[in-house]
Amino acid sequence: MGPFGIRQARRASRLVAAAAAFLAAALAPAAARADDEVVIVGNGLRPPLVRTTTSRRVTFINRSGRIARLQFLGDAGDDRAFEVPVQLWVVFDRPGRHRYLVHLGTERDAVTLQGTVEVVKQGAGSLDPPTCDSVTLPGMKVMGECIAW
Repeated sequence: MGPFGIRQARRASRLVAAAAAFLAAALAPAAARADDEVVIVGNGLRPPLVRTTTSRRVTFINRSGRIARLQFLGDAGDDRAFEVPVQLWVVFDRPGRHRYLVHLGTERDAVTLQGTVEVVKQGAGSLDPPTCDSVTLPGMKVMGECIAW
């Protein structure tokens, strides 16, 4: 192989290495975000249990092709329900297990799915600053709007 062929081989190997690095960088954030997304499909939630930290977004993505209502099961029957047209994001201020239901469809063809968001306190030491400072109880923020919990 002559000098021209060697240069082409080196250039090709650098191109392959650059493409591999680009793919790794592009896929890494998606993998890091995986625990912060819930995909709603016709027969389930992917994943049904999400682990996240306070002040971090959890995005619910509706890929069911049906009307979806997300209902958080609060204390003492204090439930909150939100429509998920395509996607909806939530930030939790309170650590703990937050159970929820997703209601798909209308009365005749209704399906109910169950899931949990497990929230741990971000970092160690002092309390995290609340994302909802206008509420006295720890709350959650749905699409940027504070909801008392």
